[in-house]
Amino acid sequence: MSQDLLSYIISWLNDLPTTLRPTSVSGTSTSSTFLHCKRKRLGYPLSPPDSPTLFVAVAPVPGPTRMTDAGAEPLAKRIRANTGASSYEGNALSRSSSVVSSPLDLEATPRPKLTAKGSRRSYATSSTSSPTKQQVNLEYAAHPTAFLSFANLSRHNGLVGLSDMLAKMTRFSRGRAILSPNWSLPTNDTLDANISLPVDPEDMQLAIDHTGERESIGAVPSPSVVHAIVENTRVCQDNQHYEASWCLEVYSRVFDAALRPHSGSLLEDGFINYRYCASSSIKAKYAASLAKMVDFCIVLDLSAAAKAMDNQTEQALSRLKQLDPIDHSINHSSDPSLRKDPICISVECKKSGHNYEGSKLQLGVWLDAQLRHLEYLSTLHHDADACSPPQGDLIEFLPSILIQGDEWYFTAATRSSNTTMFWSRQSIGSTSTPLGVYQIICAVQYLAHWAKKVYWPWFQRTVLGLQAPL
Repeated sequence: MSQDLLSYIISWLNDLPTTLRPTSVSGTSTSSTFLHCKRKRLGYPLSPPDSPTLFVAVAPVPGPTRMTDAGAEPLAKRIRANTGASSYEGNALSRSSSVVSSPLDLEATPRPKLTAKGSRRSYATSSTSSPTKQQVNLEYAAHPTAFLSFANLSRHNGLVGLSDMLAKMTRFSRGRAILSPNWSLPTNDTLDANISLPVDPEDMQLAIDHTGERESIGAVPSPSVVHAIVENTRVCQDNQHYEASWCLEVYSRVFDAALRPHSGSLLEDGFINYRYCASSSIKAKYAASLAKMVDFCIVLDLSAAAKAMDNQTEQALSRLKQLDPIDHSINHSSDPSLRKDPICISVECKKSGHNYEGSKLQLGVWLDAQLRHLEYLSTLHHDADACSPPQGDLIEFLPSILIQGDEWYFTAATRSSNTTMFWSRQSIGSTSTPLGVYQIICAVQYLAHWAKKVYWPWFQRTVLGLQAPL
């Protein structure tokens, strides 16, 4: 645009009449003055006289009457201040208006926030962040969760029980005391060639427990059962099966061998069982911004042990269910398969090499919700005649299992000073070898034994408010 044409437009703008905002005038109401101005604004806008120069499209002006604040700088002066800028070439008035009145003024204070449509990199959308970043964010959340290594366990006092269990898991991972004395490899078994146990007599001797502890925690499965697990592991690995297939073909068979050794039935006492709960979710009051799930839970099967339960325990459990009038769940999850039986050990599964940090995050969030729920239950008085549960008498730790394909790991969670600490990880064994399967089954049975001998008495005393365990 030529300089003469721009000067012509500016001169025309300066000749436009200016009317201040309506104010109260003696003898005339403010409202009538305003209506008068409003009627004038309905008229057609003034047009500049014909120009002998080239026609240029100019954005329409709102009207001949411009209502401005007192002392405000006229629009023409603001345009004149920028007449030398090349950005006004073309549609000068339109460009100047966008600079002056744009709501997205980068010079404004505070500056407007620029967000790209479709952008998923937002701090508020925590689910789109990496698992590592979410772990860091959880350390500073309202209910913090810290992710630590077992290598730091010795620096934390008061975790004697967890230290002892970690030592046990370490022994099992080395193939120590995983077989009972009455176990022997059948000489006529057609699967002999596929059962690879320690060939060194000394190692084989160390694999057999002579203290009687191995027999007390559960039966050792037969070589044929172990071979089926190893073979299914090979099929899942070679054919790159999905996680659901691993859960069905491998992990469920391991839990059956450990907890349901008699053709799928429970252990002799019928007290410890497992649930497949991949679709279970955390109750909203504990979920916060991250709603994580696990795949399996080892539970205290109270329905199977109902015959051995006294009336006092049944009444305490009934009162506990009434605390959740909607779902009647005694756990931190409302999943129907987990409503009635206390969760002892949680298991998270992933394919080999798939998102280990994500698995830690899922278990950490899940166990944090469980510990907070137990912390809440431990402060309740269920009955005036019952023994009042001690304040803050929370279970020392909750064991858990993290599975990556054929590799099984021991993990755990503790809680102190309003912070949950997730500890990882100690290798247990691999389902790709018979020896590894025996190690894993022994570890699972040991955890089930802990649930019966340690967790259940604590649950009765602290959560149910009973004076003495069964």
